[in-house]
Amino acid sequence: MPKTIVSLTTLPVLQDGRILKMASSIARFGYESVLIDNSPFNGNSYPFQLISIGSQPSAPQSTKFELKKALYYAIYNRLPSQIRPLLDKFKKDDYVRGYMSYYKDRVLNVLPAADLYLLRSYLQYPALKGKRFIYDASDFYLSLWDCASEFEKEKVMPFHRKIEQQCMKEALVVTTCCEGVASLIKKEFGREAKIVRNCQDKRCDVPVKQTIKKMLGLTDKDFLVVSVGAAKPGAAIAQAVEALNKLPNNVHLAFVGKGHKDYGLRAHSVGTVPANEVTPFISDADCAIILYFNYSENYLHVQPASLFHAIDARLPVLYPLLPDIVSVTSRYSIGLPIDPLDSASIADGIKEMIETKTLFHLDKAARELSWEQEEPKLKAILEELP
Repeated sequence: MPKTIVSLTTLPVLQDGRILKMASSIARFGYESVLIDNSPFNGNSYPFQLISIGSQPSAPQSTKFELKKALYYAIYNRLPSQIRPLLDKFKKDDYVRGYMSYYKDRVLNVLPAADLYLLRSYLQYPALKGKRFIYDASDFYLSLWDCASEFEKEKVMPFHRKIEQQCMKEALVVTTCCEGVASLIKKEFGREAKIVRNCQDKRCDVPVKQTIKKMLGLTDKDFLVVSVGAAKPGAAIAQAVEALNKLPNNVHLAFVGKGHKDYGLRAHSVGTVPANEVTPFISDADCAIILYFNYSENYLHVQPASLFHAIDARLPVLYPLLPDIVSVTSRYSIGLPIDPLDSASIADGIKEMIETKTLFHLDKAARELSWEQEEPKLKAILEELP
């Protein structure tokens, strides 16, 4: 009888392409693979058993939270400074109770017995305390608190660091997606992380009704640059949109991911696309662009899934000179470097890409940078566990 491995993610499975690939691989290895995600039933079939702990909080709950937050600050700002620490303690205690309810209790309500657990987010660690688990950290999460409020920096962030520190300490193995994040984990937590790159797995992809150019009503005469990923402070979105003003009218820019707004006539916000549809969806674009810059330690060492989506779709890439991206691009002729903080550099890169697009050969990169090549690393990690 195969051993049971339960994978956990805080996201809906189709928003977490890495856990989709991992849980599918685990089933392929011959284990009984179960995935706990955070979405309502989506009607898709998978090679693993899917258990959902439900959707994100509803609008009334979110509204209640915002009202509670507003009330807190209304009271807080009227209190003498000597009394404010008492309210901070009350707020922190309330936060911790809510955290445990959301990330521990909800998981425990559906968590099956297993020989091993694969944890994609330290947030759910309290539900696995005392169990055998692998921790897969694809970001250096401490650096993602750069936009936090003072209360979050002083009270909430230390709480999160303590949770992740315990998670790192108790995990049988820590895995991550690139050398840069592994070095940050080593520096901060003293843990060696094994690297399983976040390459694409065509076996997980499903056909799409429309590719991106067709959806946008563009023709072969139009040149479409696609950016995959949510709107984030470490992405130079404004500079990319500004670059369009320096380019011919047939050049378009499309953003695929959540959080993007209406940026203008030739800058299209497509919205979120399921993880198993991204590569086929962008396949008829003309090139991809990665807009991350050195905004924080995490962005400095990013090796985004969007890079591998582009490679898998055979799209040449306009990329920033960040070390863990360059470590890939320097080995393969897959695109051109740009300075994402300089709209002129982006425009020049697109102009050169228009002229040289056919000179790039991504077939070798797509063959060698695939999940099929990374999958044996995950299998070896599982087989080496006591």
